[in-house]
Amino acid sequence: MKKIMLALATVGLVTAVSADPIVFWGGDYVGGTVNLNLPASTDDGNTRTWHYSDTVSLSPSTGYEAPAGRSEIFYGALQTVGTDSPIDLIAANIGDSAAGDFIRLTAGGASMQGLIFFKKSDFLSGGSGNISASDLDVRLLLEENTPTDGTFRLALLDGSSWYISQYETGTTVGEFTQPLNTVNWAAWDPTSGAIPAVPATFDTEAGDLTDVQAIGFYFTAERGGQDRVGIREFEVIPEPATLGLLAMGALGLAALRRRMK
Repeated sequence: MKKIMLALATVGLVTAVSADPIVFWGGDYVGGTVNLNLPASTDDGNTRTWHYSDTVSLSPSTGYEAPAGRSEIFYGALQTVGTDSPIDLIAANIGDSAAGDFIRLTAGGASMQGLIFFKKSDFLSGGSGNISASDLDVRLLLEENTPTDGTFRLALLDGSSWYISQYETGTTVGEFTQPLNTVNWAAWDPTSGAIPAVPATFDTEAGDLTDVQAIGFYFTAERGGQDRVGIREFEVIPEPATLGLLAMGALGLAALRRRMK
């Protein structure tokens, strides 16, 4: 009976393992509204683009500090499309809230889209070593005033190539968690010029993406009186490392053998 109990305890110990998040944005970052660090914009017809950068962050350079154990630096690209002419952003900042600060983007009378992402070099303690998309879960919590006519997709950089998810969710969801091992992806390049349209074909499986160098989300907000996107939390959680589980299992078996002698 003692041997059986030890074996069950070992199994319980293995299944109880949980990984630290590699990205966790959310909490108290600012003491008041702080503007994002927007790059230079260019106009093309009725489109205004704040261009992609993975060297200069979108996150504010001053008046902004992450709580302990939270992600801080993020990058991206933003774009608005007006009816007849380019439209500026009304707001692009970190909003201060007792319920948790949030990334706020607002455009008036224009549709809006953008990419926000976190680089591997800035990942938290759970992000060391090789990272595969199929080993990740993503959680997104939206600020309550996000419009109902927007969408979110996931985006990641695998090696040197960007991919966007077939999976999408409307902004009415409030909060969602999505395991990436069930998601298909399409090659997508937001790094030069205007942010491209979402591809029609998604022919890459998560298991093919084994060198994640950045991860984040793509969003849209359709033209309205005042289009607004608010992101309160974004978290990326790896599944328990197989190697770690095997090592723990081996330790349990060794202990069991000693008890059986």
